[in-house]
Formats: sequence, C-alpha cells, structure tokens
Amino acid sequence: IIIKIIIKKRTRREKESGKRESEKTKKERLELRILVGTNLVRLSQLEGVDLEMYKEYVLPGIISEVLDSKDNLSRQYVMEIIIQVFPDEFHLETLDFFFKSCTELQDYLDSKTLFISLVGRLATYAEATQQNQNPILEDTKIFTCFVNFIASFIQNRDTMDISEVLDLQVSLLNFVLKCYPDRIEYIDHVIGFCTQLVSRVGTEKLDINGFKNIVQLIVLPIQNYKNIFEIFSLNNYSLLPSFLSKATHQQVASFLIKYLIYNNTKITEIEILEKIYIFISPIIEANISDGKEINEYYEDFLETQRSIGSLVHLFSNESTNKLYQMYVLARKYYGSGGSHRILYTLPSLIFSVLHLAKRVYNNNNNN
Repeated sequence: IIIKIIIKKRTRREKESGKRESEKTKKERLELRILVGTNLVRLSQLEGVDLEMYKEYVLPGIISEVLDSKDNLSRQYVMEIIIQVFPDEFHLETLDFFFKSCTELQDYLDSKTLFISLVGRLATYAEATQQNQNPILEDTKIFTCFVNFIASFIQNRDTMDISEVLDLQVSLLNFVLKCYPDRIEYIDHVIGFCTQLVSRVGTEKLDINGFKNIVQLIVLPIQNYKNIFEIFSLNNYSLLPSFLSKATHQQVASFLIKYLIYNNTKITEIEILEKIYIFISPIIEANISDGKEINEYYEDFLETQRSIGSLVHLFSNESTNKLYQMYVLARKYYGSGGSHRILYTLPSLIFSVLHLAKRVYNNNNNN
C-alpha cells in the first residue's frame, strides 16, 4: 500500500511539474526514494516473510504496482531495491518471474542494469557459499534462465548496441566462473556467442566499452578458472584476441605471461604451448616500428622480453623427447623476434637446453 501511494504521488507530481524539474521536486523525489527503500527493507526483515510468502504474495504484489505505475524512474528504483534488500535464496527461486517482469517493462526500464546487478549479486553469493554444496546453485536451470533472458532482451529491442550485449555476457561469464567452476561448456557457450556476434557485425561497431568487454572475456577465465589450459583448448576463446587492436592485444599478452610466471603454472603439453605462443605472438614477433617503440619504451620492452624468455622455465614433462620438442618450438618463435628481441629471449632457452642435455646424459649413464 505504501509503495502504491508513493508511486502514485510521484507520478502526479511529475505531471504537475512538467518536464523541467525544480530543486524542490528533486528533493521530494529523493525523499520518496528513501521512504520506498526503507519500507521495502523493513518488509524484507519481517519474520513471517519466508520464501513461500515472498513467491506468492510479496514479489507479485510489488511487481503489480510497478507494472501499474506510469513513472519510469519509480519503476526502475523499486526493481533495483528488490534486488538489493531481499535474500539471495529468494532471488534464485524467483528468477523466471522477475525476468519475465523485466521483459514486459523492457521499453520503460534499464533492464541491462537490473540484470547485471542481480547476476553480480548472485555471483558474489555463489563464491561465498562455494564450499557448501548448495543444490539451488547447482541447478543448471539458472544458467538457462540467464541465457533465455539475454536472448529475449536482444529479440525485443529494435536497435541493439553490441556493447550492451557484451555487458550482459561479461556479467554472465563472471557468474558462471563463480557458480559453475567445473562447467567449461558454459564458458564456451558465452564466449562462443560473443565471437559469433562480433564476427557478424564487425569490430567497427564496437566502442571503447565494447573492446573493454572483449578484454574481460579473455582475462576473467584466466584469473578464475581452475585449469587455464582448458580455456586455451576452446576454439572460440582463441578467436577473441583477433578483435583487439595490436596495442591492446600486446597488453593482454603481457598480462598472460606475468600471470603464468607469478603462479608458476607448469606447461606440460606442446599443443597448449603453441596456443600460448600464438596468443602472445604480437609481443614476440619483430615489426617495422621496433626501433622507435624500443627507444621510447625501453624499460617496458626489456621487462616484457625477459618475461617471454622466462616462459621456458615453466616447461615440464617426464619425457625428455617431448621437453626437447617444446624447446624447439620456443626457438622457432623466439627466432621470429629479430635481433632486438632474441638478445633477451634466447639466453634462458640456451640454459634450459643445456640442463636438458645433462638430464639426458645422466639418464643414459643410469641405464
């Protein structure tokens, strides 16, 4: 009732004041927002408001008032408050209804912001309860519900900004990494959707935020997935760097090298190693502007090339033959760097090969 009164009062004042807002109107709006928020917080804290009551009466009642309202600012604010004040378990059990309501009001709400807010909150909840086996979170229907909402969001828009779609997909990817750490097919689904979308519309449709989202699609799995090399086995993932400018690709490549070295991540398979070298090729291969770039950013150049050389210390395999093949592959890529780069990348490889030769010699003597 309070929400209904406040929304109607807000709508009436909106009509009376016209399009231009006075300072008094802005102040009244803020006061009304605080009043709505306070009452919804109190409602969420009532002892009798359990999951069943929330599903059957509370949420439908609030949504009904939102649907009846003619004031879009009030609608948006109430939907945001719902996300913030009610328990995560309630949201997980009412996703279909909530998203259906967002779809009905899509022309009047910022549905993207609501989706990102809700998914972000549930991702935090999933991470906090990861050690406790939560049957609700393990339900794959949640992922399907999110995917369906994004599809509906795209379908119901006359014009679609590709960066907005990528915003949604990045938030979904973050949720997947927190909630479904073993479901690599979900990661592949999100990344696959994005690569197909960008390939179809072209990178010229991307704004700065769009390119930032591409970077996030690359970086988030590296930082959060349990096995980084499984990520590199995904064909869709390997396409993401091709959408970036050379400078941005170089930054992401440097990040990957530093991440692998910092975490002492052992590289055991030559197939994975080649994918990594392809990924970081922009900072390995020589280019026409080398002289100018090296002179202007010498310290950064030096640090990057030494890090590339240090990758060989992460190679690990019980088979000396396979390890030798990995060193040969490294020599192939380091050779493409020209005289400026090989000066810093080759020494580590030489010492590693000498160490391998000693290992082979000792094995032969022992046999």
